[in-house]
Amino acid sequence: MGVVAGAFEHYPASGSNQGRALVYPWLVYRGDILRVRDGRVHARLFNSERWHVDVGFDGAVSARSADIPARAGMPDLGYLLEAGPRIRYRINDLGDRRQRWLASLSLRGALSVGSGTQARGAVLAPSLDYRRSGLAQGRLGYSASLSVRIGSRRYMDYYYGVAPAYAIAGRPGYDARAGYLGSRLSTFAAYRLDRAWTVFGFAQLASYAGAANESSPLFRRRWGYQAGIGFAYRFGESGTRVNVPD
Repeated sequence: MGVVAGAFEHYPASGSNQGRALVYPWLVYRGDILRVRDGRVHARLFNSERWHVDVGFDGAVSARSADIPARAGMPDLGYLLEAGPRIRYRINDLGDRRQRWLASLSLRGALSVGSGTQARGAVLAPSLDYRRSGLAQGRLGYSASLSVRIGSRRYMDYYYGVAPAYAIAGRPGYDARAGYLGSRLSTFAAYRLDRAWTVFGFAQLASYAGAANESSPLFRRRWGYQAGIGFAYRFGESGTRVNVPD
């Protein structure tokens, strides 16, 4: 079981953050196809020495419009779940099992989950990823990622569109456009205290300068951040263990 608390953006370029605490399953599984670790879920569909094709996931926490002045009177934002195919290419030396440089390209469909479930378009996300493991006698690992997000019109409309019914003075109606959403630098680190306890932390800095929907009345700031800390407790493990690279 994992517990995390932190500051999360209400939505990209909202100019405001919310404090949230979440409880969720913390699973570690290393199969031939399915891999789960550190909150990441991957389904490896194709694997060679340098090329990997899998399924990548991402998402965002929900937000109440009553807590966001720019969205006052508008529907709340539900949890956003994203999933889709990803192609990755390993850049560095194949013989180095402790660190990896990866160039990735993801195409993820999005669903909002709140008062019902609704499709929210898609997002294209190229990234450069770094992973390091085996530090501190195998207890510490960390990763970093620099990514760009390009959203479909429907995806952008979820965040930046203002329907005529919600247009007021200072918030005119707005039809969102497809295009560049922003860039973000993300880091994650986890330290295993013992066989049961793990502590972890994450931080993310985002730039929205030059975004396709800067003219939206819901676009409030050209940068944003998210950060948090948490812990995970391992209740048990399987009798069969494997030693495979992540």
